[in-house]
Amino acid sequence: MKTYEEMAESVLRRIKENEIKRRRRQRKVVTALFAVIASVLTAVNIGSPVLARNLPFVGSAFAYVQDNLDFSGLYSKYAYKVGDKAENNGISITMSEVFFDGINLYVSYVIENDKFQDELERTDYHMKQLDYHADSYIMCDGIRHDLLYKDTGIAGLEGDFPDERTFVGMETYYLEEEDIISDFKLHVSIDSVGLFDGVQERGEWVFDVEVHNDKDKLETYEINLENEGHSIDKVVVSPVMATVYTSYPDIYKGTVRYVVEVYSDVSPDMNIGLSGAYADTDGVTRIPGNLIGKRLDIYVLDAASLADGEKLDQRDVIERKTIVSAHVELN
Repeated sequence: MKTYEEMAESVLRRIKENEIKRRRRQRKVVTALFAVIASVLTAVNIGSPVLARNLPFVGSAFAYVQDNLDFSGLYSKYAYKVGDKAENNGISITMSEVFFDGINLYVSYVIENDKFQDELERTDYHMKQLDYHADSYIMCDGIRHDLLYKDTGIAGLEGDFPDERTFVGMETYYLEEEDIISDFKLHVSIDSVGLFDGVQERGEWVFDVEVHNDKDKLETYEINLENEGHSIDKVVVSPVMATVYTSYPDIYKGTVRYVVEVYSDVSPDMNIGLSGAYADTDGVTRIPGNLIGKRLDIYVLDAASLADGEKLDQRDVIERKTIVSAHVELN
């Protein structure tokens, strides 16, 4: 198991390496970086706390992702096992853990398929992802809420192959916290799974799981700072991440000009807003909890305002070009 110091060093190194590449993120997509963040989380179905990290991975998939993709903090001791298993067409899929923090829903899986070995050898596959398609929704207080299905060409399940026939990974969904106020049932019906650009194995793997709502662990900081139609509305902090809510004029559609940069006392020189989802006039930016200390510095800007030689990985440039900023002291 990695120590905190080893993990922190690795996280910061990976952030630095990926900072410029991340800038071209596509709208409405939760990036691979963010999906892995959920490895810190608790699953809250039946079972007992997961402390061991040995094969099989059922009940410790979050821990495996955490240790092998160098992201997140040391939170997996809180995880609870689900362990529901479905088999079809020679493929076994187990829902390992589930957790909902009041905003984000995280689901981890262990997928076993003997055909993985041939495809991995044939394609020299190195992606930390697995493609899949599923119909996913939750039922809360008698109301169905369809879960936003990500474009699997961008993300899919985030994780890795511990061996040539097993993939351990997870999915992340974003839900508006105002809509989900109680415990709910999660329904996931997977109908295909496979490597990206590889053979998609068809079948039916269905899961129905009761999920506890840990909304009471959220802290909300109302910001409501506005300039030139750009606003930093609020910050919502869960035990493992912060979500920054912003709004802006309808001038960014079809572009990647809208930028939210976030720094903290833990990471004062590198942007830690590792992922976001942005609609036409409002969006959210998410920050992994292990990179948050007691302060967040948030900057909103239009990338088109940068002059030649100015870069988005330079904080002094961000501070000069910001349209609106906020400095939030956290409890």
